[in-house]
Amino acid sequence: MRLFKLVFHIVAKLFAVSNAPKQVLLKNTIMEESNQSSTRVPTSSKPEGPTTESNVHRRTKEWTSQEAVVRKAKELIGYTMAQKYPELRSGNQSHKGRLGELIEENHFGLKINNEARPDFATLGVELKTSPIRENSKGELVAKERISLGMIDYFQIIQERFHTSGFWKKSEHLLIIFYLHNSSKDFIDREIQLADVWNFTQSDLIIIQQDWNFIRTKVKYGLAHELSEGDTMYLGAATKGVNKSSLREQPNGSIRAKPRAYSLKTTYVNRIIQQWLNPNMNDARLIPEKEIAELEEKGFDEMILDRFRPFYGWEIEDVAEALDLFALNMSSKSMLATLSRAIMGVPGKSVIPEFEAAGITMKTIRLKPNGTPQESMSFPAFKFKELAEEKWLDSPLYRLLDESRFLFVVFDRATRDPSAPLILKSAKFWTMPQNDIDQARESWMQTQKIVLDGNIVKSIGPTGIRKTNLPGSKFYPIIHVRPHATTVDDTYPLPVPDALTGSAHYTKQSFWLGNQYLKQIIS
Repeated sequence: MRLFKLVFHIVAKLFAVSNAPKQVLLKNTIMEESNQSSTRVPTSSKPEGPTTESNVHRRTKEWTSQEAVVRKAKELIGYTMAQKYPELRSGNQSHKGRLGELIEENHFGLKINNEARPDFATLGVELKTSPIRENSKGELVAKERISLGMIDYFQIIQERFHTSGFWKKSEHLLIIFYLHNSSKDFIDREIQLADVWNFTQSDLIIIQQDWNFIRTKVKYGLAHELSEGDTMYLGAATKGVNKSSLREQPNGSIRAKPRAYSLKTTYVNRIIQQWLNPNMNDARLIPEKEIAELEEKGFDEMILDRFRPFYGWEIEDVAEALDLFALNMSSKSMLATLSRAIMGVPGKSVIPEFEAAGITMKTIRLKPNGTPQESMSFPAFKFKELAEEKWLDSPLYRLLDESRFLFVVFDRATRDPSAPLILKSAKFWTMPQNDIDQARESWMQTQKIVLDGNIVKSIGPTGIRKTNLPGSKFYPIIHVRPHATTVDDTYPLPVPDALTGSAHYTKQSFWLGNQYLKQIIS
C-alpha cells in the first residue's frame, strides 16, 4: 500500500507539473523517496565475521586492522612491483586489471575473488589500483575514473543505499595510485600514493543522493537515459558498449547501455590533492553546519536558493548588496565574479564541490529576443586525433556525457538595448541522452569530412573560405566553427584538403548552438 501511494503521488505530481523539465521532476522524486527513510550516516556497515570454508576462496592471510593494511600498502610507495617482487617478471602482465591482482596476491597474501564482498572481507576494505599522470603544469592528476562495479538494473531497484551491494564494497576504499606510462609493463610502473579513503559526511550524503538518482531512473524504466553527468560524484559510466551489449531493464522496453558505478575523474582528483596536500584549505560551499539542509534539499537546490532572492535585481544592486564596491562593471569577467559572489565564493577561489563534480559555471547574456548572445564553445579538436577516434571514447562524447553545467542567465530589464542588466535565472543542466545521440551525427559527419579531405567547399573573391563542416542550420545542437585567433592558427590534417591542397587547417571546435541554448534556459 505504501508503494502504491508513493507511485500514485509521483504520477499525480507528474501530471500536475507536466510542463516542468523531466530532470527536475526526477530530482524532486528522488529527494521525496530518500526522505521517507532515514539517511543519517551509520557508524559502519562492515561485513561481520571472518572468512569461512563456505566461501569459494579462502584467504591465505587474515588482516586484523585497517591500520595494518594501510601500513603494508604504503611500503609500495616509490617502488614498482617488479622492484619489490622480481619473480613477477616471469609472469603475465598483459591486461589492465593485472596490477591490482598482483598486489592482492603478492603483497597482501590474498587470493583473487570475484565475489560481492570486499577484498579485505573482515575489515570491509576494497582494494583499487588507479593510474595518475602529470598534467601540463607538472601536477599529478587522475588519468581516469575509478570503477566500483557494474550496475545491475534488476538488483538496484530492490536495494536501499546503506545495505546495497555497491556500498558494502565501497564504504572503505584502499586506493593505490601508480604513475601511468604506456611504454612500460604494469609491474614497472611506480606506485606514488596509497591510503584508505573514507568519505566525509557531506560527500557521503551527495554520493547517496547520486545513487538514489540512478536507482530512481532505473525504477521508472529510464535506464537508457542514464548519463554520467546526471550526478555529482558517483557516476554511471558506460562500459564496453556495442549493439550486442545492450541490456534489458526492469519497467522499460528500451534496452540500455551497460553502466558501472564510478567515482568521477574529477572526484578522484580531489582524493589525490587531499593526500598530496593534507593541510590545504578546502573552503567548501556547503559548510558542516549546513549538512542537515544538504541532506534535506540536495546540493542543487541549496545552490539555486542562493540565487533566487536576487532574481529580477539589477546587477549594480546585487553588487551593492554583496559589498562588491570594487567590482569593475565593464570587465569581461564581471558577471562570473558576481555569480561566484552570490554563491559565497570570494574572487577566483576554487569551488571544491564544483571541481570534484566536474561542474562548469557559464554566464549567459541574452539578446532582446531572448536568444543568448553567443553560442558556447568546447575546446578545439585536433584533426588527426579526431580521425582516429571512436565515438564512445571521443573527448566530445565524454564531455557531453560526463559534464554538468550551471547556467547563470542575465537579461535586460526592458527590450531597450541600453536598459540595465538584471539577473534572470540560474539552472543546473546535463545534456539528455537523446541530444547526445544527435550530437553524434555532427561528430560523425565532421570525422568523415576530415578523412575525405573535403573541408573547404569554396573560396570567395576576398579569400573567405566556406566549408563542408556541420553548421548550425542543419546541426542545431552541436555544430563546428573556427576556434582560432587567426586563419594561420592551425592543426595538421590527416589527409590534405582536396580543394586547397593544404596539409593544415585553421583550428576548429564543436559548439552548442545559441538556439539550442535558448531552449535549455527557457
